[in-house]
Amino acid sequence: MSRLEIVSWNIQAGRGGDGCVDLDRIANTVREFGEPDIICFQEVARHMPGVTGGADVDQAAELSARYSDFEAVFRPSVDLGQRQFGCMIFSRFPVLQIRN
Repeated sequence: MSRLEIVSWNIQAGRGGDGCVDLDRIANTVREFGEPDIICFQEVARHMPGVTGGADVDQAAELSARYSDFEAVFRPSVDLGQRQFGCMIFSRFPVLQIRN
């Protein structure tokens, strides 16, 4: 029987307990869990400097670069045009359907 390994984490726009926004630290922590098949991140920000320590970054693009061997899906729950805030899933399996 195969095992499916999933990591789900509210990354709070990359902000750690120390208040620092650091996506590398989050990616490194996920690697410490092993090799998950699916990674689910909540509170991913795109061009929202108010929640990312003043940086106007596209966290969805930055996380996608860190997990380039996964299929990536970002879905905003807040969509203000270019400024978005939502959930992101990375899957080692093909994503066949997406619903909001």
